[in-house]
Amino acid sequence: MELRRRPNLGMIAFLYAAFYIAGCFIAFGIVWVLIAQTSFQPTSVGLGIIIPMAAAMQCGTWYYRNAGRRPGSGYLWRAAFVMTALAAVISVAQFWIALRLGAVGMVLHGFSFANRDDRTLALIVFVLLMVIVFFANLLGFWSAARGAEKRELRLQRRAAKAAAKNGG
Repeated sequence: MELRRRPNLGMIAFLYAAFYIAGCFIAFGIVWVLIAQTSFQPTSVGLGIIIPMAAAMQCGTWYYRNAGRRPGSGYLWRAAFVMTALAAVISVAQFWIALRLGAVGMVLHGFSFANRDDRTLALIVFVLLMVIVFFANLLGFWSAARGAEKRELRLQRRAAKAAAKNGG
């Protein structure tokens, strides 16, 4: 496969944000159906890692299809940083919307933004979550690009084997 120009980070950021927001809506729909139709009440702790990682994996596959190669180490780290910054902005926006709608009060019993200790604890938890999301983005982007490369090599070997069998 011929090597093409590396996609810019702006397009990766746009795709990541689109996949992340779509993943949030899908997860919200699934949770809403589970709560409305059954007595099961899922927790959303794992979704804070799964949704960003899935969005990063979609971006990694897209990157390989457009660049024709896996991302280099420097590009990979920069992309993971940009993705994590976007995840932080989207998460804060989601929290702010939920706070404005009054939905956060049901989740955070006894939490007060006026209390300095509560704000400090929330910031520590948020920073730790973003560190985990950074490595989830890094792993997701890299593994999806690597998987796309392996899939293409497997298809090329299969095509070469079929051509040798038919041609010779």
